[in-house]
Amino acid sequence: MDTVVLKVSQFPPEFKTMDIMAMFPVIPEIKWEDDTTCYCIFDNQQDCRRAYLAGVNNPFAKVEPAELRIERSEPRPVTTDIVARRMIAGALGVKPKTKTQRELEDDREKINRVIEQKKQADRDLEKRKRQLDAAWDE
Repeated sequence: MDTVVLKVSQFPPEFKTMDIMAMFPVIPEIKWEDDTTCYCIFDNQQDCRRAYLAGVNNPFAKVEPAELRIERSEPRPVTTDIVARRMIAGALGVKPKTKTQRELEDDREKINRVIEQKKQADRDLEKRKRQLDAAWDE
């Protein structure tokens, strides 16, 4: 089995995401097809194989390897905790703890890195568009 996706089907429609996750030793990303069918996406083949072996004899659901491509969720964007700290302090009615100079520099550096990565991605995309346009003009 060289897939990272398992199809889980024929389970009761009352099952929720947590019920499906509880079937496997490794927690997968779940994509629902309908009330009784979902696809469990694992990070690697080894985790998928372990989950298949754990779920294949499940009396409540049919577990089988799936041969399809499913888009992975995009990674979470880089963030800082500034807004969360302000909201918590405001809810508690206390003055927000100020960050040290080093923590502020780290946050600025993190944000600047992400901005530069986005600019580089935009430049790469623009370069690729120019290359494609040039290929069609020839």
